[in-house]
Amino acid sequence: MGKIKKLNLINAMLFLLACILLWVRSTNSPLLRAILQEDGPFENIQAVLFFLSGLGFVLIYIKNSRNLWYLALSMLLIALAGEEISWGQRIFAIASPAWELKDNVQGEMNLHNINGIHQHIRLAGVLFCIFYFVVIPFLNEYFAKVRNFIAKFKLPVYPIWGELVMIIGISVMVYDRGILHRTDTQMTEIAETFISVGMFFFFLSEYWLASNDKGKKIGVYINIFSPICILLGIFFGLLHTAWPS
Repeated sequence: MGKIKKLNLINAMLFLLACILLWVRSTNSPLLRAILQEDGPFENIQAVLFFLSGLGFVLIYIKNSRNLWYLALSMLLIALAGEEISWGQRIFAIASPAWELKDNVQGEMNLHNINGIHQHIRLAGVLFCIFYFVVIPFLNEYFAKVRNFIAKFKLPVYPIWGELVMIIGISVMVYDRGILHRTDTQMTEIAETFISVGMFFFFLSEYWLASNDKGKKIGVYINIFSPICILLGIFFGLLHTAWPS
């Protein structure tokens, strides 16, 4: 009961945070624009969480009989972390190659903003997230035949207890781009931040299972590592903002 209460409290806090962020966004707050800017605190939070989750899945891969799904998740998450910060382009003051300046919609050293990819990659990402992080976990939870089928392939399944944070992130993205048909970068940053937190929860859940832990420490892991990652993101974001150009 203690673990369930902790997880419910965390989910409630995340839901409240989402409501506050979306409300503040509707007021066009200068503070929110500052923390949601390019290379700002929220984008750094995303990169840190994606990177730590990617490294975590490498550890699980080593620990859990070389299950290739964990290695694939690790590569995906480390790539996402790199893309979020344009592979350190602004951190190390790397100039964009000529072809990037021509073909990249933001003139950055990354792949997801390349013209032709940029227009479709978020839709593909949202569809993937809905299927893998929402549909599969619920089918796995409530249908034994699906659960047995998934188990044959040793596919890691996103934890039901972390669904709220992932659904918030996906819903914000779908509402902004799919229903309103706009590209609000601040809404995108809010959505991606919640998805990155969800990915960190995924790593913690799988690490717990791989460690044969009975679940007693999972709330402790979340309460310790999540604030650390958030503080690191805010620190580097503020450092970048204050750094002389």
